[in-house]
Amino acid sequence: QVMPKRCGHIAGKALISADEFVGKLKMMRNAADDLGHKDFVIIARTDGVSATEAPETKRGIQLAIDRGLRYMDSGVPDLLWCEFPTAERGPTEQFCSEIRKRFPGA
Repeated sequence: QVMPKRCGHIAGKALISADEFVGKLKMMRNAADDLGHKDFVIIARTDGVSATEAPETKRGIQLAIDRGLRYMDSGVPDLLWCEFPTAERGPTEQFCSEIRKRFPGA
């Protein structure tokens, strides 16, 4: 998210570009490795489902899926987290299904 960040359950989130976030993921991995923390867990999170502003034209679940795939493509995240505004199972299952098509172990 852009600064100031908002709680995942509060509307009106604006996202930084996916490229910028991938750069941050790589920076985190490099820093952890440089410090000798090979078992450091990096979690890539997306608020794409409920973001109201993002550099991409897509919104909602498709934005979250696209970003999740970009993050996983970087090879950095140990875990991928998608924040959902409700406890509805449908969108969660759709997100997981689409990610697992390319990353079966995710």
